[in-house]
Amino acid sequence: MIDLGKRFPDRQVNSTNEPLELQLVRYGVPVDLSTAVLSFAMTNAITGEALELQGAATGASNGVASYQPAAADVSAPGLYKCQFVAEWTAQNVLRSELVQLRIMPHAAPPIASPTLPR
Repeated sequence: MIDLGKRFPDRQVNSTNEPLELQLVRYGVPVDLSTAVLSFAMTNAITGEALELQGAATGASNGVASYQPAAADVSAPGLYKCQFVAEWTAQNVLRSELVQLRIMPHAAPPIASPTLPR
């Protein structure tokens, strides 16, 4: 099992209810992301395959980077390495630390207890 330290909360397959959020900080101060071009990357931690994402990344002045995944982005169960990249110019780029995301398969419905004859 890979452990990157920081983790997004586990989510179920196709769960797009909540965005993935991380505050980017440089020297203890939140980075103003309101004018940056923000992107988000997800790589399967086991196979190394990078996903072609369809969701949207946004950034705020308080340093909070947010990625709202599309259902296709979270359709395969597994363990992923994620990273935000903020770019103002080609020379001014900030990459977040890697953050772990686990996508869980849908839980199986409970099995009813058999009715025993009396």
